[in-house]
Amino acid sequence: MRGAQCSPDEKCSGSDCSAAEARPSSRRRSASTRSLTAAGLPSGPFDIPLAVQDKSFAADGSLVYDKEEEDGFLGDKFLVNGAIQPRLRVKKRKYRFRFLNGSNARFYRL
Repeated sequence: MRGAQCSPDEKCSGSDCSAAEARPSSRRRSASTRSLTAAGLPSGPFDIPLAVQDKSFAADGSLVYDKEEEDGFLGDKFLVNGAIQPRLRVKKRKYRFRFLNGSNARFYRL
């Protein structure tokens, strides 16, 4: 067994050969394949959860909530994951967006 002494051109035998571990495997999947689930949907960094809410803010930036409103509270600002008008830089590929309606009285048509 040659261990760490062997070069990448030599054939190694043994499980502790670091050169064999460093060689790329032809059985590895490409980066685009690894980011898909069994159903073919994007996963990992390409699976984006989005919680959509409506809120109202006072002039000092504090949240305003009218708990006496019988029909439910409708805010005047829309937030996604807690941020007003967020932006997401994307790559030219497929993404999976998981939407959650975090509003207590508003319906969204997407």
